[in-house]
Amino acid sequence: MPGKRSSSKDVIEGIWEGLPYGLDRPRRDGTALKAGSARSTMVVKGQYSSRAVTTLSPTKMFRFTRPLYQVTKTTTRITGLAVHPHPLSALAQVYESTLTALNNIPTTSVYRQGVEALTLRKLSIVKTANGDITAVEKQLEEGQIEESLHIAEDELSLVGKMAEWKPWEPLEEKPEPGQWEYFGTSTT
Repeated sequence: MPGKRSSSKDVIEGIWEGLPYGLDRPRRDGTALKAGSARSTMVVKGQYSSRAVTTLSPTKMFRFTRPLYQVTKTTTRITGLAVHPHPLSALAQVYESTLTALNNIPTTSVYRQGVEALTLRKLSIVKTANGDITAVEKQLEEGQIEESLHIAEDELSLVGKMAEWKPWEPLEEKPEPGQWEYFGTSTT
């Protein structure tokens, strides 16, 4: 009917009909259909018929694209830090090398105890990830996987320097009396 004025409800229905399937759409009962729900079914009314469309949640939808993203990652967007072709295996290898290098430091050393506990925790995260780089990045909380690899390599080089410096041994020269007194508290 050309002379019929459309109500605001008809205009809103027309706008919602033109939107993509993933957006929130109002239902006839006034509630909205959420796009982020695990599985949502929408009834889309077309010109000739109505059909039910099932949408997937973003986590299910992007589950299959995760390996593709890992293959196509071309840059870390950090100057001087290149993308590593096999970061998880390299990270596990560096952690194991760090644990081996810690054998040169006495077990009573506080440095060894701290680094050993932290490295074992990080190694268990890498080994239980089953190849999921995103999960490792999230659990390690050190940024991108290449940054974690850089941090691990720095720790490995520090273990070698600590073994050379031997900070756990007593001082060669005794400190002068009062040298290590701060705020009236003496340390020995």
